[in-house]
Amino acid sequence: MKRLGFIFLNVTLVLALLIGCSNSDSALGGDEYIEETDYPYNFHPESSQGGITPSDQGYYLLNGNYIYYMDKDSTSPVLLDNRPNNECLKENAFQNCNAFVSLRPNSTLFQFYQGNLYTIEYNYGAKNENPTNGFKNGVYELVKRDPDGTQREVLRTFLNANLVQAVIHRGYLYYIVEDYDKDKTLIYQILRHSLRKITKEPEVIFAGTNKEGGISRLVPYGTHLYFLEWPGNGMFQVMRYDLTSEETSVLWDQKDGGYPNIEGIHNKKLYHWYYYYNNRETKTSDITDKRGLKIYTSDLDGSHIQETAIQASSIISKVFVDDDYIYVRPIKAQLRRLADSGESTIPDEMKIYKDGKLYYTVDTSHLSMPDDIYPGDEHYMFVRGTGDKKDFIQYLDKNDIKNGTAVFKTLLETPIDNQGRSFDVQ
Repeated sequence: MKRLGFIFLNVTLVLALLIGCSNSDSALGGDEYIEETDYPYNFHPESSQGGITPSDQGYYLLNGNYIYYMDKDSTSPVLLDNRPNNECLKENAFQNCNAFVSLRPNSTLFQFYQGNLYTIEYNYGAKNENPTNGFKNGVYELVKRDPDGTQREVLRTFLNANLVQAVIHRGYLYYIVEDYDKDKTLIYQILRHSLRKITKEPEVIFAGTNKEGGISRLVPYGTHLYFLEWPGNGMFQVMRYDLTSEETSVLWDQKDGGYPNIEGIHNKKLYHWYYYYNNRETKTSDITDKRGLKIYTSDLDGSHIQETAIQASSIISKVFVDDDYIYVRPIKAQLRRLADSGESTIPDEMKIYKDGKLYYTVDTSHLSMPDDIYPGDEHYMFVRGTGDKKDFIQYLDKNDIKNGTAVFKTLLETPIDNQGRSFDVQ
């Protein structure tokens, strides 16, 4: 019996140690990407408004107010409602449709996570008892759906605050809120909920204090949570919240007046460039400033900054990264600015680099403004946009890059009605 007791004590001790480790910092999983639990950072849009998310077998696509599903070996998306009596295909028919998502004005969360699709939607019919955000009717709701769109469940209602963006990462919901205190002073925060304890009060992990400030572009990766803070006066800075130490820091040196922005993440490296104002009062920039045309990498904590061999366009450009390529495209708003002034001779195209060398060029002149580009996975790059009274999604088949035939093709088009809502047509 003593021997059995000794064994039992040792087993108990081991279990206790394992449980202790699971609740310690090591449970965060380090900085290796864990597909089952981590935010799909390569499906993060430029605007922070979610709309495309990968699953085990395919992709969920939000076009207008409707959810579609597409297998990874197909380019034929279908509405996420296969009931024969649904009303999804009728204009202004929103009640009897599993695929319909109520938004105001865009999706702040659209993510497939551990077998379910999560969205944050706006319930226009709910009464806000304490509308400090200025909206007397309507509240934001966290919604969970089964993979086929059924079993819609409201997990939590967010009173008062305006939700800017939300992401799920390693068991937690992180979200940006804007609210007003009793003195009507703007408060902007990043809050966190455990998905297992979603009804509990949230934890505040960052709070801004500038009256003209704000937060955007929330991107988790490994044990880091990156975001942009706008302290005011048109300025912005990249922030990093360390999930292990729970400390917040500002990334990268800004001594020469440049404002950095995260452009991509790959192989535990951050890609970034700097934005330079030439007139801080009007918040305009010199888009040909050579300092803003350089692309850099750094470690995940912002250290070890190095200039890459990738060439930006002759004006400031967006940069996208995946496992095989680096994509560089001039910022479309700046191309429009040059075109309006009659100065532009710069083509609207995306240059694709491989191993530091130009590999392929794709025409992007037909894409709308604004549009959101999702770097995607090894199969597809996606673009979501709005133009000509319709919402659309286009895709680039990455196999065609190797074949020299890659072009952006239309995947979905959804007309918009007079109320700004979309309806599907077949």
